[in-house]
Amino acid sequence: MDTELRFLAGLAIDESARLIRATHRERNGRGYSLVSLLIQACERVSIEASSIAGQVPLADPAVGPSLERELYRLLDELKLVHLFLGMYAGDFGRNDLPVGLVHMVDALVRDLLPRGADPIIHLSPENMYSTLGVVEAAKQLWRLTPPPDPHPVGFNLPALNPENAMLAPILAHEVGHTAWRQGLDAQLNATADLTAASAHLRSAVVPGGPSAQHLAELFDSWRQELLCDALAAVLTGPSFLFASAVFLPVTTGPLMSRVMCCCLIWTSFCRIKSRKSLSGPKKY
Repeated sequence: MDTELRFLAGLAIDESARLIRATHRERNGRGYSLVSLLIQACERVSIEASSIAGQVPLADPAVGPSLERELYRLLDELKLVHLFLGMYAGDFGRNDLPVGLVHMVDALVRDLLPRGADPIIHLSPENMYSTLGVVEAAKQLWRLTPPPDPHPVGFNLPALNPENAMLAPILAHEVGHTAWRQGLDAQLNATADLTAASAHLRSAVVPGGPSAQHLAELFDSWRQELLCDALAAVLTGPSFLFASAVFLPVTTGPLMSRVMCCCLIWTSFCRIKSRKSLSGPKKY
C-alpha cells in the first residue's frame, strides 16, 4: 500500500507540474483568468499530494485506503484541468477574431451578466451556440478558495461567416443560461409567487404517471429555457425570432412552438414600451 500511495502522490505532483508548464505561454489577453485559475488548482493539487506523500511512512495501515481515495480524487481534478486546457488552449489571448463577434460577446456580457465575465471565444462546430461557466461547471477545482469575479465563461460557436452569421442572436439565449446559473434564478424566485404554479403541478399528478418531483424538475427546466428565450427576444428583437425559426426543430401538434412563444414575448414587450410612452421598439 505504501508503494502505491507514493506512486499516486508522485503522479499527481508530476502531472500538476506538466500542466503548469503547458500554460506557461498563455499569460495575456482574453481568457487569462481561466489560465490563472487552472494554475492555482494545479498548485493546490501538488501541495495536497505532497502532504499525503509525507504522511505515508507514518500513517496507520487502516488509513491507507482513505489516503488512496484522496489521491485518486486529486488525479480526477487534474483530468478536469486537462479537459479545459485541451478545449480552450488555442483561444487564450487570440487577436484574430472578427470585430463584430467580439463586440457581440462583449455586449451580451454587459447586458446579461451583471457580475461580468472574462469571455473565451471558442470557434468550433462542437457544442456550438452554447456557453460554459467554468467555475460553476467545476466547483471542485476551487472548493477551498472560490475565485473572485469576473469568472471565465466559454462562448462556443462557429465562426461568423455568410452561412451562419444570421444565427448569432441564438448566443444571447445561451448567455441567459449563464446568467441563470450566476443567480438570476434566485433573484426571480425571491420576488415571484409560485403558489399557483405549484398547485397546478400537484393537480397534474395522476396514479401511475410522473411524480410531483419529476414534474417540478421538468417545469423548472422549461422555465429556464423560456426565460432565456425572453431575454434573447428582448435584447436582439426579431433577429432572434428569425434565427430560432431556422435553428430550432419544427414543432407539430397542439403544443405552441418556442418560436411562437418568442413572438408573443416580443409583441408584449413592444406594447409595454408603447404604453410607457417611449419611442417604440428598436429597429434591428
